[in-house]
Amino acid sequence: MTSVGIVRVVVAYTCAYPNPLRVKEGEMVTAERRDCEWPGWIWCRSEAGVEGWLPEEFLTLNDQVGQAELKREVDATELTVAVGDELTLIDEVAGWIRCRAADGSVGWIPADNVERYG
Repeated sequence: MTSVGIVRVVVAYTCAYPNPLRVKEGEMVTAERRDCEWPGWIWCRSEAGVEGWLPEEFLTLNDQVGQAELKREVDATELTVAVGDELTLIDEVAGWIRCRAADGSVGWIPADNVERYG
């Protein structure tokens, strides 16, 4: 993946899901409910039983709530970041950004927690 800019953390964030959902393109998941706080995200369960939020735009829903197929590989890992951390922006989806930290770790944080400057 190519980076699309540098951001600086202005509000700290702590990972809420230590066992993230990781699914591959074409994999089926059970789509259970939409997120009221973060529109565009759906709580899903993998065939292995791991649960987590996935971007709706990465899913092909077979019905309103039920089976969905992944359009692309997704790793729902969240980052724990501190104010002042600089991150490389990789992707932005429905109010969240996927970014790379200085230590090389990659994950999601809310877009409102950063400012863009590079």
